[in-house]
Amino acid sequence: MLKEYWAYLCIFFIIATGMCFLETAANPYVTALGDPKSAPRRLNLAQSFNGLGAFIAAMFLSKLILSGNHYTRDTLPTSFPVAGRYIQTETDAMKLPYLLLAMLLIVIAIIFIFSKLPKIKEGNTMEGVEYKGEKLIDFGVLKRSHLRWGVIAQFFYNGGQTAINSLFLVYCCTYAELPENTATTFFGLYMLAFLAGRWTGTYSW
Repeated sequence: MLKEYWAYLCIFFIIATGMCFLETAANPYVTALGDPKSAPRRLNLAQSFNGLGAFIAAMFLSKLILSGNHYTRDTLPTSFPVAGRYIQTETDAMKLPYLLLAMLLIVIAIIFIFSKLPKIKEGNTMEGVEYKGEKLIDFGVLKRSHLRWGVIAQFFYNGGQTAINSLFLVYCCTYAELPENTATTFFGLYMLAFLAGRWTGTYSW
């Protein structure tokens, strides 16, 4: 196994790039399908499944993957004479889930390749705006104040969300001194609240 920080960064860069391409393509596609007036509801409903997946993973799947122990160099038991062995043990538990997830994504990709999805024709109108497909990226849309401030708000929102999600378990286990299983349960409840907010927003739109 390659134990290099640069490899870790490259892997997450690839994952993040794929997610960006997916959302960049999927979100406009969802909004263009059907009645433009109900586009926000469809988009909100589609995005709510992020919370569903996160809730299931944190509340249930994490209990099957994580050992339930959170050790530091000072609290590492004598049964792990080498710190690297404990890290290796924790890392090995992630191999099978990631391989299964990769295979599942490949199967989903193949299904989409052979599925006949509705095509969006150029020149479609939405809310009185005509899209002719002349430019791949048109920064002129940022002249609209609502969109400009929305982009800025989304930037800080995603930054805050990523920071909280990434450091939640570290904070709970290291600083709050909660057991790993308890921390993942709290994270699952946090994702459940996120999911409920999405579904409530979809229903009340």
